[in-house]
Amino acid sequence: MSPSTLEQAVDKVIKSTEITMQNAILLQQEVNQLRAANQCLKRKREASRYFIATGGSLTGAEGQQKAQEHEEQLQESSRPQT
Repeated sequence: MSPSTLEQAVDKVIKSTEITMQNAILLQQEVNQLRAANQCLKRKREASRYFIATGGSLTGAEGQQKAQEHEEQLQESSRPQT
């Protein structure tokens, strides 16, 4: 094998290694982006949701009253029992 052929072979190996490393970096960045997006979706799914069980529309006063009742229930359930 001549020195120039050997140099060409080594250059090809170096070039392919560089390309492989660049691809690995790009893939890692994509994985990180997907994980971040997945975390956002997971938090969104886990967020508590409140729905009005009864049909029809509420007036502003009725909505405030229901919200206040809900807050009171939360406070009562979080109090230590004696």
